[in-house]
Amino acid sequence: MPVEPDAGAHDIDEHFRTAPFSDNLPVMMGLLGVWNATFLGHSTRAILPYAQALSKLAPHIQQVRRGVSHCDILFETHDDSSRC
Repeated sequence: MPVEPDAGAHDIDEHFRTAPFSDNLPVMMGLLGVWNATFLGHSTRAILPYAQALSKLAPHIQQVRRGVSHCDILFETHDDSSRC
């Protein structure tokens, strides 16, 4: 019996919606991300593709983040020569 990919997404959505915060894995992961970035100064995240079709997702996200960072720098320096 094959497992539908959407079933896992639905299950974690239901868990997030119904579980108390003390047992809520997505909430805990989000809070750990805030803690690591804010108090420990770690700004890294792991993107772990679980299927071959997603193997190019992590490099794509990195490229998007580089582009956003470039735009932030341009806006902070008021350089209007390049629109983001």
